[in-house]
Amino acid sequence: MTTLEARWAPPGSNVPSYTVADGVDDALRLAPTYIIVGEVRRGDAALALFRAMMSDHAGLTTFHADGPEHAAYRISIIMYSDAAVRTEAARGMFAEAVDLVVQIGWRNDRRVGLGVWEVAGLAGGEVKFRQLWQPGDEGLASTTRRRG
Repeated sequence: MTTLEARWAPPGSNVPSYTVADGVDDALRLAPTYIIVGEVRRGDAALALFRAMMSDHAGLTTFHADGPEHAAYRISIIMYSDAAVRTEAARGMFAEAVDLVVQIGWRNDRRVGLGVWEVAGLAGGEVKFRQLWQPGDEGLASTTRRRG
């Protein structure tokens, strides 16, 4: 396992910053089994991770949103503002790169699973989801999406 960490440019130095996007790009050169980004906060990081995942590299990240639709919407906005990716293209990348969305939240002062959704594709320019699990379900429904 190899860990790469983003860092700001040292003050007063000519050494440039090393971004999450730089780390994802460098990780691809190492032929990884999977790429984990601790949290996507910027559009350039999402763009780099989605590009890697669209080339069949397994990836995992966290992102703050109120549900799967909100996650796809927010990702498209930050990819537009930070990386100049049109929101329609960003939603298309999300639908192509992401297989599952797992939502974790707080209930009764405990962190719990709130749902699991499979990305079902793009329809009318919006990312569509199929719920595979919600609290109270006995198990996880089978996924229909196939890779490779």
